[in-house]
Formats: sequence, C-alpha cells, structure tokens
Amino acid sequence: MKTRALFIIGINVLVNVIDDVISAEPDFKKYDFHRSEVSNISFPGKRLVGHVYNSLTTKRQVIHCAYECLKSSRCRSFNFEHLAHTCDLNDADHVMAAGSLQDEAKGTSSEYFQRAAFSIEQVFIMANTFYEDLIKVVRF
Repeated sequence: MKTRALFIIGINVLVNVIDDVISAEPDFKKYDFHRSEVSNISFPGKRLVGHVYNSLTTKRQVIHCAYECLKSSRCRSFNFEHLAHTCDLNDADHVMAAGSLQDEAKGTSSEYFQRAAFSIEQVFIMANTFYEDLIKVVRF
C-alpha cells in the first residue's frame, strides 16, 4: 500500500512537471531541404571566381553549404569543394557574372551551385502534442 501511494505521488509530480514544460517549451523547428531537378543551376567541375564574400568549412555535405547560402540574402550562388568540405558563398551567379564560371583542374571535386539549386521549408513540430500524449498515458 505504501509503495502504491509513493508511485501515485511520483506520477502526480511527473504530470505537474510535464504541465510546466508544456507551457514553457517552444515548438520544435525542423527544416526540409529540397534539391532542384533543374539541370542548368549546378555544374560539377566548375566554380565561380571573383565573387566570393565568405568562405567556410562545412560538415562534409553540400546541404550545409546550401543552408548557409539560403540564410543570407546576399548569397546568389556557392562553390562547394567535396573533398575539402569547403564552401564559398558568392554575391553573384553565372548569369550575372558571365565569364566568371571557370573549369576546375582535373582531379578536384568542386561544384558550382546557383542559389535556386536548393530550397528550404520550415516545418513546425508541436512540442505540446508529445507532452499532452504523455500526460494522457500517465493519467490513464
């Protein structure tokens, strides 16, 4: 009987904590990336030169470079070096700066992308839904 009472008290404390979290917890944010299937906006073996305004190292994937470009209104295109994981954000693209798109030396893994090669969509995941479902289970 004492164990059952302690269990019920523990459950009530848990429910109260969860209720507090529900009111304080913001919604989780999730981002969905999409790569365009249009063929004339990315060019393997090429890079735009003379228009880099920011260079950074990424976490190995071109999607990280795309994300940095999409966050900046100044970014019009980017160069990504697959082996070195480097990202150059450009303030022009191959249309605005005709003649700036150049071939890379053989053996390099650079690729040029126009900003439109990727899109991002923010999806909200309601934190409250998870906690409310948990409370229903706990209160049975």
